[in-house]
Amino acid sequence: MVRNAIRYTDQGTSVEISLESTEGKQGAEVRIRVRDQGPGVPESELRNILQPFYSVDDGHACHGEGTGLGLSIVDRVVQQLGGSILLSNAASGGLVVDICLPLVGSMSAS
Repeated sequence: MVRNAIRYTDQGTSVEISLESTEGKQGAEVRIRVRDQGPGVPESELRNILQPFYSVDDGHACHGEGTGLGLSIVDRVVQQLGGSILLSNAASGGLVVDICLPLVGSMSAS
């Protein structure tokens, strides 16, 4: 996700990455958010970009690079861990990827 965000963010801007624990539908979870400052993805294509070998052909995505497997691999791993991915476009531009994973166990103070 981070590599894709770096690839698509506009030159001279940055990729934002955050991590927080939240209370989700299934209990405690961790949310990793990756946001680029690029053109975003057409709303109709947001779920499709998680499919294997899929790339948006609008001149903005893939830049002729890649095979369309990276995002689908991330999606499959997240699902196997019991999590989910939510894709959205930021109001000011750029793609926002929220990866939510169940928080398992707890850290004990020693």
